[in-house]
Amino acid sequence: MNDEIIFREYIENDLTFLTDIVIKVWGFDDMLSEKNAKLIAELNLYSFLNTASFAKIALKDNIPVGFLIGKIINSKQNNIYENKIKEIKSKISKNIEGIISLLVYKKIKSINNNLYKQANKNYDAELSFFAVSKDCQGLGIGKKLFQEFNYYLKENNINDFYLYTDTYCNYKFYEHFEMHKNKEKHFSIPFTSKFDIDFYLYDKEL
Repeated sequence: MNDEIIFREYIENDLTFLTDIVIKVWGFDDMLSEKNAKLIAELNLYSFLNTASFAKIALKDNIPVGFLIGKIINSKQNNIYENKIKEIKSKISKNIEGIISLLVYKKIKSINNNLYKQANKNYDAELSFFAVSKDCQGLGIGKKLFQEFNYYLKENNINDFYLYTDTYCNYKFYEHFEMHKNKEKHFSIPFTSKFDIDFYLYDKEL
């Protein structure tokens, strides 16, 4: 691990940097206008932060270059971003591209919810959102964030957790850490340059 990479809890000033990471890692800038790419990235981030009990940031030269957001299912949720989420949805619904991207966002949430139902298991925790800046991948940042989350779960006597991923993510990373692919679903996203995606639910016992 590089000495200049440090890890700390999420603070509000991180959001702009995390938004940029999400846009580039998920390729939103290839599919959407700059404005809508930013709004969809913010919608994802605020939605997961809204229910998070864990949000760890990796910094390189004091700039956020990676993050992991997760939650213990039965932990107290602050829901402090409800109004922000509504505001973003309102903004993104003002043009056709935004409306379509919001429909795709909702469809993906529906697919993930169905994967969870099919797994037929009540998990203790969820790894909700996880990314490392493209130019910092391969430095061990993702591994360290993943380990930090595992330590957090074990400290709280959590028995298992799950996550959603897809073929546009480095899902093989999770298999390296002995996570199990429980369920999967294929989906073709309309109106984008990226059409075919396989969605997965991975889980792990601690």
